[in-house]
Amino acid sequence: MLATENLDTLEAGPFDGAFSNFSGLNCVENLEDVSRDVAQLLRPKADFDLYDGRFVPVEIIWFLLHGKT
Repeated sequence: MLATENLDTLEAGPFDGAFSNFSGLNCVENLEDVSRDVAQLLRPKADFDLYDGRFVPVEIIWFLLHGKT
């Protein structure tokens, strides 16, 4: 496993695309560094799909249905 902040140490690529999910980018202190590192790992015009956010309706519904607040 590799921390998001250490993408610059990855010896692979270029990749056809990348994605982020489960709000992993919310824990990163410097998004500029991460965006630079991701861009260097991707082919030109590659996709970067971002399934991320601080407000996640599905997660809120799950916790409400299970009686957790």
